[in-house]
Amino acid sequence: MRTFLLQILPFLTSILIGTILFIIEEHHISHEGLSSLIMGIASGLFGIPIVFIFYQMASNYSERKIRKVIANHLIFEMNYIIIRFLKDLKGILDFAPELTKDNLYIFLIENKELEGKKLHFKKDHAQKFQKYKAQILQIAYSNPKLDVLSETVMHNILSIAKELGIISAELEAKNKNRETVIHASLETLVFEIDQWIEFCELEAVVSHHSFTFV
Repeated sequence: MRTFLLQILPFLTSILIGTILFIIEEHHISHEGLSSLIMGIASGLFGIPIVFIFYQMASNYSERKIRKVIANHLIFEMNYIIIRFLKDLKGILDFAPELTKDNLYIFLIENKELEGKKLHFKKDHAQKFQKYKAQILQIAYSNPKLDVLSETVMHNILSIAKELGIISAELEAKNKNRETVIHASLETLVFEIDQWIEFCELEAVVSHHSFTFV
């Protein structure tokens, strides 16, 4: 709303000046030629801004609709990756029950702290996580108008990509402290996934047509 007011401020000023000229012409100008000239100027100062204001309102409405469609598309594509990762995470944490709408939050909450837990990674997880990261970055930067999602949500998305990249790199490395780094990154990743689900709402995830952990 504030942005819209700033956009139309010059035109509101024009309308105000037109109103002042109209009042002056009505009460203080008796010369017919001068009166016609002032009325013509006042009409122009009224007409053009009013047309623009209605145009700007229609344009803003259309842009909001487009932004909403783009945002929904980004969320939908992100959920593909989130669901695939959750399937991997279920195996990594050796979580036996099937993940459902009712226990998904419980699963994430119980695994926000992984100290002392044994992680069961497979050989293809490094490649998978690197692929997920690439897909997330492609989604995040595929649209030139990055502001379709809030700064907080974009930070959340990029943080998920970052932690996936770290885990992928550490799985392929042979560093002594690899296990500590992986545990820390996985904890951060679980937290960020929880934040993502909270943002797009649990129903949007579980109603996604790829929501299956079989």
